[in-house]
Amino acid sequence: MSVLPGADMEGTTFEEAFQLLGEVDRSLLEEYERDLWDDERRRFVFGTKLVSVLDCVTGSGDCVRLLLQNPDPRLAQTAVPICEVGARSPPLPALPPLLGQFGSHLGGLALAAAAWRAAQGPGAVGPRVLVLGGGGAAVPRTIAAALPRATVEVVELCADTRAAARAFFGLAELEARPDGAFRLAGGCGAARLRAAAGGSVDVLVVDAAAEGLGGLHAPPPPFRTRGFWRAAARAAAPGAVIALNLVGGREEVEALQELVSQELRGWSLLCLPPPPGGLADALHLEQRLLFAAAGPLADADQLARAGLSGTACALVDEPGAWLEHWRRHSER
Repeated sequence: MSVLPGADMEGTTFEEAFQLLGEVDRSLLEEYERDLWDDERRRFVFGTKLVSVLDCVTGSGDCVRLLLQNPDPRLAQTAVPICEVGARSPPLPALPPLLGQFGSHLGGLALAAAAWRAAQGPGAVGPRVLVLGGGGAAVPRTIAAALPRATVEVVELCADTRAAARAFFGLAELEARPDGAFRLAGGCGAARLRAAAGGSVDVLVVDAAAEGLGGLHAPPPPFRTRGFWRAAARAAAPGAVIALNLVGGREEVEALQELVSQELRGWSLLCLPPPPGGLADALHLEQRLLFAAAGPLADADQLARAGLSGTACALVDEPGAWLEHWRRHSER
């Protein structure tokens, strides 16, 4: 609509819109990109049919890198701070900001690693982390930076997303570590979990996008079945912690949360909405982070004392806000 003034795009599918874009004169596209920078301080640094990476300057002068899924660009998959527009990759760590213009609660998924540490004690080796989805992999990258003894595997279905994560979100550098403790793999995350050996996962993070299919923007259909959550319980090691990103209509979110609680019967569960002070949800979607522990789930004091302290760097942005949020909802 921005490059085709007067065009009626109502009811146009993504495929139709993409085909129309291919017919636009290149000079108009270049003019649109100049206007995007002049008016909104956003600059494209990478793009394919399916994904876009944009560098943005906030009103306060901070720089943020975004990863967008083009079929559903209203929800940023990843938002991390960068040193300057056009930077090769974000610094390590680059915590997803909780507050501000591009704030996101999804960095809170890293609390699963903190909860595991709190339960295991400071001398525990690991954890073995499996992340299914995750876009630019800001959360697993943060876990790898904060817990150098962790082994982290990320499974991302979209090849374009993997390419963007490696080239513009620092994943290539982590994969090049000589200890081989960080791995980004392709394929279906649900299939990877079903193939996992019993007791082989300490921390499982499910953060895959679904483009609104079946009333949910996250997770996708393969992650909503009873079989998937039975496989999660089987793959979980003693004391394992699971974190799930849930986004969608209220009824659909509550239905999946109930299914998960049934299949993880006997586990400790905690459901967190986004903390106060973050961005208002312009799309009016229900958003929750669901945490489940195979044993007792750490309380806020345990998180502060044993989960979030003593790490190589912070696991979450604004840890005080997260701890208060965790405490308030644990008491409900």
